[in-house]
Amino acid sequence: FSVSRTMSTAQKLYEKGHISYMRTDSMHLSDDAVTAVQNDIEQYHQEEDNDDDFIYQPASFEKKAKKKKKNDNSTTTTPTPQAAHEAIRPAIQASGKFQRPSELINNNEVFLNDDLIDLYRLIYARTISAFMPHQLSNQTSVRILGKSNNKDNNPFSSVLFRASGSVVLRLGHTKMYPPTRSYKQSSSPNNSDDTD
Repeated sequence: FSVSRTMSTAQKLYEKGHISYMRTDSMHLSDDAVTAVQNDIEQYHQEEDNDDDFIYQPASFEKKAKKKKKNDNSTTTTPTPQAAHEAIRPAIQASGKFQRPSELINNNEVFLNDDLIDLYRLIYARTISAFMPHQLSNQTSVRILGKSNNKDNNPFSSVLFRASGSVVLRLGHTKMYPPTRSYKQSSSPNNSDDTD
């Protein structure tokens, strides 16, 4: 997506009431939005048989700017001008929850197209995953030094082999971004493809 295409798509989602105001770089979320995030994560936790990847973790996203006073080494912390707006997030429904991507798809709204659904899915996933645990991986690296039997002591007669690999122990927040699923596969609001 180009910047203009992304902003145009976000504008359409905002106008239809699916996301919050999008011309902001704020990282602040209201208490209602945080509650909606917590509810969604807890619901996923139950739906996924108490999967520990879906654990709510409180986080603070307040972005503040530090201003230096003239002739003074001290700093004062003041909110950025964007602090009046929340971070870009899904709109809170009358039920106090976010609309899941599969619910948006199943609404059969005429204006929806792949760009709108893709962007909504990304905004939803980023909002929820920001309050989930980090991915946990176990990484192993192996180095093997080999030397040749070259008798003229050539410094280039040795060779170093390196290999590394990692095993994911816990998907954590990356569970919101499964690489093999497609939102087009979703057929019901309770389908596990909601995490796309």
